[in-house]
Amino acid sequence: MRNRVVLSLAAAAACFSLNVHAVETFATDFNVGTNLTNGGAGTFSSASFSGGSSSIDFPVAGDGVARMPTAEFLTLNFNLSSAATNIAVNFWASSSNSTSAGNAVVTLDGMSTQTQAISAINQLNPGSNNALSTAISMVFSGSFAAGAHSLKIDNTPAPGFRVDDITVTAVPEPGTYAMLLAGLAAVGFVAKRRGV
Repeated sequence: MRNRVVLSLAAAAACFSLNVHAVETFATDFNVGTNLTNGGAGTFSSASFSGGSSSIDFPVAGDGVARMPTAEFLTLNFNLSSAATNIAVNFWASSSNSTSAGNAVVTLDGMSTQTQAISAINQLNPGSNNALSTAISMVFSGSFAAGAHSLKIDNTPAPGFRVDDITVTAVPEPGTYAMLLAGLAAVGFVAKRRGV
């Protein structure tokens, strides 16, 4: 009986470890609230525009987008509960400039920057329901510690753009899974040895 209790507790601890170190996702679709401090930040810890002319617009009722009409940018902050090796960033974008779309420029923690061309020109409502939007997808690789991180979304060289449906996904370090598997192997070994 005691062996079964010990085995049950070990299995519960392994499951708890798996839940604590799962993939973390932060997202916003700008559909809630009328500004970034009133629900617009979604599951990010906070969000801000760099200038006063940026806003959350609703070109379609109930479907908000972040609009930066001039050389402004959006900053999103999030907190990782465990270290990660990859951070994937996905969102929809379109230029509000009628002649040039420019590039989506994404900077993570003020150091690592990636750029992707925006092909959609002058679209009011970027998103999966708009075939003229550009899907932006980037993966930052490295060692990202648990704690606070920031993401800056900008457009260059053509100022003026809209973004929607931003998702940031952090994948835990492989060491987390190695420890979990080692723990499960130890539990299996003990169970087999004791004949449980």
